[in-house]
Amino acid sequence: MGLALAHPAALAALAFPAAAVLAARLMPPPLSRFRARLALGVRLAMLLALVLALSGLAVTSPPRGQTLVVLADRSASVTAAADQERQAVTALIAALRGEDRLGVVSFGRDPVVEAPPDHQPAFSDFSGTPNVNYTNVENALRLGASLLPPDQRRHLLLVSDGRQNIGDALAEARLLRGQGTRVDVLPLKLDQGPEVYVDSLRVPAAVPPGARPHALTVLESNVATFGRLVVSVDGRQVHDAPLSLPVGETQVDVVLPALGPGFHDVHAEIDPAQDTFAENNVGEGLIEVLGPQQVLVVEGGPGEAANLAAALRAASLSPRVVAPAQVPAAAADLAQYQAVALVDVPATALVADQMLALQAGVRDLGIGLAAFGGPDTFGPGGFAGTPLEAALPIDMQIADRSQKPPVAVVLVLETMEDASADAVMRAAAKAVVAHLTARDLVGVTDSNTGLVVPLQPVADQKKIDAAIDGIQSFGDAMSYGPFIQTAGDALAAHADTTRHIIVLGDGDTGGDYGSLLQGLTARGITTSAIGIDVHHSPQMMAEMAAIARDGKGRFYQSESPGQVPDLLLQETQKGLKPWIVEERFRPSLDAPSPTLAGIDLTAFPALTGYVASTPKAAAEVVLRSAKHDPVLAQWQYGLGRSTAWTSDTSGRWTAELLGWNQSGRLLANIVASTLPLGADPALALQAQTSGDTGHLIAQLAGAPADATAVANVVAPDLTTTSVPLQPTGAGRFEGDFTADQVGAYVAHVEVRGNGGRAVHAGTAGLAVAYSPEFRALGTNLGLLRQLAAAGGGVVLTDPAAAFAQPLPDLQVSHSLAFLLLALAALLLPLDVACRRLVFRRTDADLWRALPRRRELAAAPVEETVGRLRGRVAARRGRQGGPPATTPGGDGRAAAADREVPPSGAPGAGSEEEGSALAEPGDLAARLLARRRRGKGGGSA
Repeated sequence: MGLALAHPAALAALAFPAAAVLAARLMPPPLSRFRARLALGVRLAMLLALVLALSGLAVTSPPRGQTLVVLADRSASVTAAADQERQAVTALIAALRGEDRLGVVSFGRDPVVEAPPDHQPAFSDFSGTPNVNYTNVENALRLGASLLPPDQRRHLLLVSDGRQNIGDALAEARLLRGQGTRVDVLPLKLDQGPEVYVDSLRVPAAVPPGARPHALTVLESNVATFGRLVVSVDGRQVHDAPLSLPVGETQVDVVLPALGPGFHDVHAEIDPAQDTFAENNVGEGLIEVLGPQQVLVVEGGPGEAANLAAALRAASLSPRVVAPAQVPAAAADLAQYQAVALVDVPATALVADQMLALQAGVRDLGIGLAAFGGPDTFGPGGFAGTPLEAALPIDMQIADRSQKPPVAVVLVLETMEDASADAVMRAAAKAVVAHLTARDLVGVTDSNTGLVVPLQPVADQKKIDAAIDGIQSFGDAMSYGPFIQTAGDALAAHADTTRHIIVLGDGDTGGDYGSLLQGLTARGITTSAIGIDVHHSPQMMAEMAAIARDGKGRFYQSESPGQVPDLLLQETQKGLKPWIVEERFRPSLDAPSPTLAGIDLTAFPALTGYVASTPKAAAEVVLRSAKHDPVLAQWQYGLGRSTAWTSDTSGRWTAELLGWNQSGRLLANIVASTLPLGADPALALQAQTSGDTGHLIAQLAGAPADATAVANVVAPDLTTTSVPLQPTGAGRFEGDFTADQVGAYVAHVEVRGNGGRAVHAGTAGLAVAYSPEFRALGTNLGLLRQLAAAGGGVVLTDPAAAFAQPLPDLQVSHSLAFLLLALAALLLPLDVACRRLVFRRTDADLWRALPRRRELAAAPVEETVGRLRGRVAARRGRQGGPPATTPGGDGRAAAADREVPPSGAPGAGSEEEGSALAEPGDLAARLLARRRRGKGGGSA
């Protein structure tokens, strides 16, 4: 135990006690010698306590225990040793004694606190989720040290295989040792078996069209074996051959076939005879082939995009027509196209990852997006609230529904041959009514009697619900024909509405309704079908699908009656909401646009329908309908542009337009207006990785003097990072980004100059085929020994032995500042008392007598008051009252009072005369004169 000062410089304040002593010598206080010395001593003690408190006086002592934090490596390379780590922590918890505390940290690329230091840590198993693709021991040491309290000996135990691939653990261990923290190491036991892996796949970043690029695969092996190497491009195999693998490095050069314009994914995979890890047997590379711009055309149904694809080919663009399922879900795969066109594609045909990739491609890579309408896209296609709606210039919600035609719908229902299933269907029918507005009309037919709920406005919903509840039996129809005809006849009287029939049944009628349904569609009445496959019959479901096909509606198949409510509401959302506007009109020009370049607007044909929507605030509406809805809208979304054509391209509403000689140019212009800057041979891009960091290099020939460059990097999980590239030479720009995920990264680089205008743009790809955790096997004992030596520790074999290791000496300071300040506060009133209060021996008698509550003698009466009392007594005597005596008086006051005539008696004067009888300045006389004046005034 010892003493320490936190602020030694504050000892300069000792000049104040010295000054107090000097002042007492030069100007002694008027006190006795004893009291003067006592007062000076108290003041010196108070000042000394304040000086020591300011100096941070503390008592130092060694701590009574230690805090040990376990740093458990949870990266991918130690997956096989998870039980060893868990057992090590359990053994350490069991070995805790006395004042010792234990904490647990797990780490991969980043550390995670599993249990803070405690006497009984709350740990049962590892629950943190660090990034396992990398090992960063440095970060783990730093976090573990931050958890160590200052009042205990500090101790870290690293449990790892020693395979760090980012960070500098040795430097951090040396730093911690200098700060009094010991670092011990517990190696994990991992076997080092035979291993073959792809060290790299080297492909050129960009090649001209028609070139045959080379793909160099570099293999590493720690055992002499053989294997088979397969190289593929975009999933198509281009090389498959066996090869012998000696110990060390093997290189295989494969010449790839000529590739089309855009990005191409090159994949190499080795299948060795002897191996431990399969994760490192692959290599990835991205090649960009310069050339004509490519457009990915996605059609919602077969043949829907035929007219658009023909228009793009005529405009020298390269369309690739695919189904929605073939849309890429990764940015790297989407980057091979310069634009994407969606033709009557419903959102339900795309998964979430596909929509997110399209959104990121437009916003972050500058890929163009053109969406073309139809009965199954935009609002009816469920675009609302999706990433596609965010990327498009229109909202799916309709601003003013009152301007849209009302809906008239008839439900043709059939029993599900089960009472509980019929109850579900009855509730689903009422749910449809609840989703309609008061302007809409609804009717219901059963398969027994016909129109059991007449077609009527949805004004009294309760009345319609009661009518649906009152249907006793839905019937089992022999044919849907009569009931579809009944529904059609009821709808025919409401030509000013959007008319629709929904047939819900099990399809066991076996009829042919083609001519009936075609007649209804000719009158503007569409029919959808919901097939409930209660009989498990594909033929019956095919009959229901034929009803929807011939009725120009939609078909839904349900495996059980429980799915009916969802399907019926889905059809209500798509078919009954007033998105579809079918009327003849000529679009009007709202704003000039390059989209209409070369188009003669005066000869623009009429359209007969479109999907209603609302333009976004920042969107530019080029063409509007007669109801002022957008027909053609465009806007800038991030780095890319997107357009929306709300009519169709298949002739449903554009029959006259497609027969016009300028229709192909219009469709091609709509897509071409979204295309980004073309591939720029003057801009060379290169991307590479080091650890978890990617590095971009952009080299531009003839760069403007004010050129700046920025890159938008899209990671495998579709998150985006904006990376400013710094100039490092003439026309050379470089920048770093985080590359801690496995997969393909795509960087869109844009160079601006001439006042901020984009003058050059390009895209570069970078592939991380697998985690560097799989580049080595076994335990790196060499590095672990170096870490233990740098941290002042040892390599342990038993985890419980960690508590027996000698730790660096540590003295814990316990500050006395509070106690010293409290002492000074107590001495302050004592100092004042010594100088200001007088203590006599007789005071002790008074203090002793106080508890007895002895009666004290009456205090003597003041002379002036005594005279006043005497005069009052004398006056009362003259008036017949009892004489009064003045206690303690000498009788002179009474005699003087008798000499004063009463008020109103002969000889009584005025107030001034009465006052003159009294002695000058006598208070008693003045009071008596005032009293006489009051009584005299009353008698007068």
